[in-house]
Amino acid sequence: MGRTRNDHAAAAAAARALPGKWTFAGNFPSSLTAKSVARNISSGRLPNYPAYQPAGAWEAYAAPAGDQESVWVRYIGHGEPVAPLPDRMTVRVADRGDGTRGYVGLEVVTVTIAATCAECGGPRGWDTVRPNWTCEDGAWYGVDTWTNGCGHVDMFAAVLREARLRPLPVAPPSRPVEVIG
Repeated sequence: MGRTRNDHAAAAAAARALPGKWTFAGNFPSSLTAKSVARNISSGRLPNYPAYQPAGAWEAYAAPAGDQESVWVRYIGHGEPVAPLPDRMTVRVADRGDGTRGYVGLEVVTVTIAATCAECGGPRGWDTVRPNWTCEDGAWYGVDTWTNGCGHVDMFAAVLREARLRPLPVAPPSRPVEVIG
């Protein structure tokens, strides 16, 4: 398998065009390499990455993306304040069981998951979480929905699986779970 070349000049130009927004910079075969690249971009040690000038005007992070590690950058040198990327987000999702015992109804579960997309490593919609209602057996349940900036859709079953496989400390829910019916 050959090494993929990442176009940092194009990534930096795209990020400059959208100040404060996270932009995909490239995939790397190892977590160590991706974290080193992100650290060098964020800290201003830029001899290998001149596209990310001036030093201190950039943020970067590395996150798992399938069998690789992705690096995401954002330009923060435009003077406007930007919200920090959290490391986790807590959401309410519908749990309909694992399907092994037949239909068990719906339970609303509060889970804490990474604030980065499980598929591409991009920022999840932690800042777009909003309450939504779902109906099951004539009862209405309050769950959360969000929109990922990368365009990938988080299905509740996948979110539950992720929360079980990569548990993060659970933060208290910001809203009580509501049932109407």
